[in-house]
Amino acid sequence: MARIVVLYSSLGGNTRQMAEHVAAGARLVPGVEVTPMDAAALDLAALESADGIAIGAPNYFSYPSGLIKHFFDLAHQRAAFKGKPYVAFSTHGGGGGISPVLEKLSQAVGMKPAAAGLDVMGLPQGDQVKDCRKLGQALAVRASS
Repeated sequence: MARIVVLYSSLGGNTRQMAEHVAAGARLVPGVEVTPMDAAALDLAALESADGIAIGAPNYFSYPSGLIKHFFDLAHQRAAFKGKPYVAFSTHGGGGGISPVLEKLSQAVGMKPAAAGLDVMGLPQGDQVKDCRKLGQALAVRASS
């Protein structure tokens, strides 16, 4: 059984909602176990043992929250993350998304992209919810193979 962790940081709730939609998409793939993880309760051992990681953060001045950055600081130079599939997602209030930043950080610790990142302004709605689920599915498929 493939294990996916959806790591996120969210103060206002938008990124948490996005994380829930990404997790729901991953659960659509048979044989996948999905665990949402608030970065405030970071469990590095669970992330190391996961078969794939979805990483989500709000845009704070064109950079992810400190809690997500802390994950990358800990993951740096840990062999468990080398080659692990990931997807990135972010929310913003109009200043643009930061999924490219999350992708760059993920690749710096050796992870490999399963799909292009996704950025949403505010709370995901309509087709954005579908896009979030597709992102989760893409990660689950990659982690299962």
